Parts: sequence; C-alpha cells; structure tokens
Amino acid sequence: MSQETIVAKCGAAGWDLSRGTFAKIESGLRRVNDAEVVLLAKVLRCSLEELIGGHGNKSIVSVLRQGRESD
Repeated sequence: MSQETIVAKCGAAGWDLSRGTFAKIESGLRRVNDAEVVLLAKVLRCSLEELIGGHGNKSIVSVLRQGRESD
C-alpha cells in the first residue's frame, strides 16, 4: 500500500495526516500516540500486535519509546 493510500485512508478515518508526517513515522523521526496506533492498525487492517511487534525491521515500539529515559 502506498503512503498516499495510507494517508488518504487515515484522513477518511479522522486522522489529518500528511504524507511527509507518515514518512517521518516510518523512519522513526516522529512518535505516534496510542490513539494513532489504534487508528493505523484499523486502516492497515491488522492487529495491534502485528503493527507493534514489527517484522524484523524497526518497529513502532522503538518509535513509541524514543525520548523515554527508562522503560
């Protein structure tokens, strides 16, 4: 699925997201909050576990943890 498609689906679901912002999320430069993770899983038609767990690549968990001093 292209970034443009994902961004459009997020917009239709109520999240005003630009392609540039989505690219930052993908690259780990922008953190996502819990509501955004839930909406993204819905848009991508996957479970939260699939989305957060990653597939050997940098996962959203690492993005969520950026800026935390300890976990």
